Amino acid sequence: MIVTPLSRPMGPDDFAPFDGIEGLCALARDEKMVQLWCNQEYAALHNTTASAMIGRSLFDVLPQAHAEERLALMQPTLDTGVVS
Repeated sequence: MIVTPLSRPMGPDDFAPFDGIEGLCALARDEKMVQLWCNQEYAALHNTTASAMIGRSLFDVLPQAHAEERLALMQPTLDTGVVS
């Protein structure tokens, strides 16, 4: 496991490399699990557009048990700011 501190907040330019790569799904959520950005591949996986996914919660796109599991896995990073 690699652990590194977050050096700065991420912005739209940080996500640009993940857009347009066939087969690569990428997204960003805030600390409340609300979607801030996704690439077209991720949106297509959900049969919608990237703009339609903005503002949707993790709980809006996954069954509750799966969403809770993902949140539990991400919570240590959200609490400490350390990527693992």
